[in-house]
Amino acid sequence: NVFIKGHMNYKKDKDGADTLNFRGGGGIKDLALIRPESGKKFLGWNSLSAQGIQFSTVPGKLRIETVLLNHPIGQLIIKEDGSLNFEDVLASSSKPPEKTPALDKNTAPKKDAKTFSVDVNQIRIQNAELDFADLSLIPPFGAKIHELGGVINGLSSTPDRRIMMALEGRVNQYGSAKIKGELAPLNVKGYSDVSMVFRNVEMTRMTPYSAKFAGRKINSGKISLDLNYEIVDSRLKGENQIIVDSLELGERVEGSDATDLPLDLAIALMKDTNDRIQLGLPVSGSLDDPEFSYGHLVWKALVNVLTKMVTAPFRALASLIGGDEEDLGIVNFEVGRSRITPPEAEKLAKLAVAIKQRPQLTIEIQGQYAPEADGAVLKHLAVRQALAKRMGKTGVTDLNLDIEPLNTTDPAAQKVLDTMASERMDGAALNILKQTYGLKPSPPKGEKTKEKPLPEKPSTPIKPDPAGFYTALFQNLVKQQPLAENALMILAQKRATAVMTQLASADGIDATRLKIIESTGEGQTEENMVAIHLNLAVKGK
Repeated sequence: NVFIKGHMNYKKDKDGADTLNFRGGGGIKDLALIRPESGKKFLGWNSLSAQGIQFSTVPGKLRIETVLLNHPIGQLIIKEDGSLNFEDVLASSSKPPEKTPALDKNTAPKKDAKTFSVDVNQIRIQNAELDFADLSLIPPFGAKIHELGGVINGLSSTPDRRIMMALEGRVNQYGSAKIKGELAPLNVKGYSDVSMVFRNVEMTRMTPYSAKFAGRKINSGKISLDLNYEIVDSRLKGENQIIVDSLELGERVEGSDATDLPLDLAIALMKDTNDRIQLGLPVSGSLDDPEFSYGHLVWKALVNVLTKMVTAPFRALASLIGGDEEDLGIVNFEVGRSRITPPEAEKLAKLAVAIKQRPQLTIEIQGQYAPEADGAVLKHLAVRQALAKRMGKTGVTDLNLDIEPLNTTDPAAQKVLDTMASERMDGAALNILKQTYGLKPSPPKGEKTKEKPLPEKPSTPIKPDPAGFYTALFQNLVKQQPLAENALMILAQKRATAVMTQLASADGIDATRLKIIESTGEGQTEENMVAIHLNLAVKGK
């Protein structure tokens, strides 16, 4: 149903050329373009009216003040091979193109025909509907954008002109969409600056995309997006702010591009106490790259973020709470010790804050030890404990013994050390040690000194050094001290318990989110410190 109203003027100019001018308005009502193979509507509208039409053939131009488009309906379908449905409805000639005849060298080339300019000042859209489907995915994806309305200003055939647009609509049942920006329609690669805001879009319909790229279905969740894309001279710069509420992944789905990342852990790392994920995702690339794909570009950026999170989850936790990406998953202990030092207590306090904000995460604590470094300290403390007990000291702890220096000039300590040495050391070895520090050797046990010669005295007399002797004697006793059975495993367990207690007291973390797991043995040792590692797990996984 076509209608037109206005004033038309036809005449021949002084050169005899036909000229036609028209001023007025017109439009098309109840348009429906039907696909013959399916009988379904491909494109249509209730009414399209154009007001303020100015048309002329000389010079060739068409200017329209306002186009009112009421309830347009369309389909945008990506087919299995990645092509668009528009390509099917575009007319194509089966007749091969004729060859262009070669120009005679004496024939002057024809001048280019004058261009026909088109300018539409404003397009107003009301109650539009768009059905979108992506059949290249398994399973196929579909979404319906409806009640779309807004304004597009400045449509022109002039290459450098830009259009301004502002559109709003609904996505499926409860989602919303807003699109604003400007672009050069005849040179999109040259310049575009478009912002799109989507709110409360149901994510279960996005399962085809999650299946293709993540290998998982989406059981539930809603997504909100703030997207801004700027293109200048074919260079794309995009800023994406993503908010996802109550996301729950479902069962695995085989997909050719599916990632092997532990997505449950990544999601738990990102979710806050409100069951919300907030993520910034910048992207960039060249539209002139023959392999350019926006979808793969966004997915690559997302995978990079997820990979960084799951490969260094404790650093990710630190950054998510505004830290400096400190590795909160390593707790350092002094060799032989199981107490939490103040610097490590501060680190665990930060971890407790982060874990409180990530309610789906649990911490697995794995006690560890360094056999040589920890063993040496444990032997040292065992000898100090035995020495203190024999000297009659009470209330002595490992910490006291570790801090308190051993006074080897104390006669009481020397007496006990002599007794312990006589019980634990070979007599000959003990006499050699005495002789080294200029002390008189002891006679063999059970025999008189005159009946058996003592070790030869050194040719050069050595100045007696009792303090040095007893220090060396103590060190020898430590070397010979046997390590108690399971002492190292007990130390590892104490370290794990200390971490658990510190986390539980630091910010009141629920005990069900803390778990001590079996020790793997050796921990890293550096500068008299032994590092134990924590693990992150997802609750219920």
